[in-house]
Amino acid sequence: MLARASGWLSVAVALGALAGLRQGEVRALEVRDVDLKHGIITVRWVLSENQPVAPKSGDERVVPIGGPLAEVLAHALRGKLPAARVVLNKNGLTPSRQAVLSALKAVQRRYSLPARSFHSLRHYFLTALVLGGANLEAVRARGPLQAADDAALPARLGCRPS
Repeated sequence: MLARASGWLSVAVALGALAGLRQGEVRALEVRDVDLKHGIITVRWVLSENQPVAPKSGDERVVPIGGPLAEVLAHALRGKLPAARVVLNKNGLTPSRQAVLSALKAVQRRYSLPARSFHSLRHYFLTALVLGGANLEAVRARGPLQAADDAALPARLGCRPS
């Protein structure tokens, strides 16, 4: 999916598959929430019915940025103001929930990929964490960044040290 998506969808898919963000979190993400220097994303909001609300957990969370995601984000952030959304369509607008789903399904059909939901990208990321050595119960209970039992998890994800 990462190799097939293009434009704004490639950024959205990368955030889902390489950072575990939910679709509403991807759509709400602003440039100021991405710290490429320190290799982290701060998830502050989720878009629900196109209105920003607190994330599902109720609290902000920090997610590591791995090497491949850093490249995607560096390109996506170029020339944008801090309050701008990271994922914008060709008209400079945040794509609707339905637009994201439609674009995702179109790529799946075009390349004969298995039908998957956007949320499956988050599952892909969380599975990669566990396969990379993160404790399964810690991933379930505390989320991806807090799940590290040791300091090596960011390196296993390809994250740059701060």
